[in-house]
Amino acid sequence: MVGIRLQGSEFGPFDGAIVETPVDTHVSETETFQAQDRLAGNMSRLIRDGRVRFNPPGYQMQQQDWFDAQRRPWAGVGEWRDNQLYIVRPKLATSH
Repeated sequence: MVGIRLQGSEFGPFDGAIVETPVDTHVSETETFQAQDRLAGNMSRLIRDGRVRFNPPGYQMQQQDWFDAQRRPWAGVGEWRDNQLYIVRPKLATSH
């Protein structure tokens, strides 16, 4: 797992949030830094494009909250744990 803390004004209300992503367990330190840079760049783009939902502390997501105004699932959702904001990927179930 590679994790980063978003830092900078380009992250808006997500400045200070933690984002984690799985990586292969056999990566070098250089590959880890590259993965962190890619993750920060991807998060900056997703936030700028309005694809990450911010939730205030204590907010409980409702069924309709998992989709944006265009009915697309959010690419990321703010989730608070122990007074720390995390950005997590939504886990959506589909029915067959």
